[in-house]
Amino acid sequence: MVEKGDFSGYYESRLTGRMLISFFQHDDIFNFPLLKERMHPVLDFIALTDAQVWVVDFNFMLSTVKLEDPRNYLQLNFLSTVQIHLGNALIRKSLDSKKRILHALVELTEKMSLLSSNQAYELPNFMTYELLAEIAGTSRGYTSRILKELRDMNVIDSSKRPWVVKDLNLLNDLLYEGT
Repeated sequence: MVEKGDFSGYYESRLTGRMLISFFQHDDIFNFPLLKERMHPVLDFIALTDAQVWVVDFNFMLSTVKLEDPRNYLQLNFLSTVQIHLGNALIRKSLDSKKRILHALVELTEKMSLLSSNQAYELPNFMTYELLAEIAGTSRGYTSRILKELRDMNVIDSSKRPWVVKDLNLLNDLLYEGT
């Protein structure tokens, strides 16, 4: 469980290669195995900021969950969160390059941004062109061109940190354009 900090989470397999699935932050749980045999060694997490995590012994966690959470609310919440992460990764895989960038920006804005007093959304300081390109599966150059278009439309300000999404509604409209 993340005590403090921000992480990127990756899944890797011989079929898919290495793929960024999502970001994790304070109070998120990386892995909540239902069975010890189901612990996935193909997950990898990278700290993007100063971070601290709790690693809980499996047997202790299992005995505590059985005692304190008999209706499995923790596991159900974790499974729901995983479904959202995997669903977003699947959606990104099915989009064209520009829409993958737009989707990643919407997803990050909805999950990790801070709403400022002027109704703009501040993305985390760790966001870079390289990281956004990695999320979207595009090149840094192409990502820069799309962000320039968004800056010209006054949708985002990515000229300095933190990046600011100025118009989330327009960003969503651009994402769903043509559907």
